[in-house]
Amino acid sequence: MGLLQMNQPDIATIVREHQAGVWRYLRFLGCDEHDADELTQATFIDVLRKGFEHQGEAKTKAFLRSKARFLYLSLRRTRKQQVGLADIEEADVIWQEYERDNDGDDYVEAITRCMEALDERSALVIRMQYREDRGVADISYALGIGESNVKAIAMRARESLRKCIERKLGL
Repeated sequence: MGLLQMNQPDIATIVREHQAGVWRYLRFLGCDEHDADELTQATFIDVLRKGFEHQGEAKTKAFLRSKARFLYLSLRRTRKQQVGLADIEEADVIWQEYERDNDGDDYVEAITRCMEALDERSALVIRMQYREDRGVADISYALGIGESNVKAIAMRARESLRKCIERKLGL
């Protein structure tokens, strides 16, 4: 019977039903749009190559998230970019809680509003770090502040964003 058993969804159905969720998850982790597009595609190619046994929606989502997360972390390492595993794990927990009841549109709206609420310097550090994939040393140089200050600003901004998003989403 092959990789997909009878009466199980075919790969096209799995892609159609989960592509947007995988893409949003990657964006949530910090991918820019281009990388999220590439890694979403790579996630499903990997699933197709290695096989997949459908065991229900929750397990399918978890399986696809783990593939996407692995590819994202691999990309960051290849580019010699810092990988905050604690941040990734925390983001994954928050995403799982949120995903149970939503398709991601509310989250996108919440993070947009919360980013607008950050002070200018905090928003700039977050944009430079996550959208532009710039390292702490590069941000430090660009802003003319110490690396420890960049780390402190980023940490406070992430915590502020987390609380704001949770408040807006009722988590």
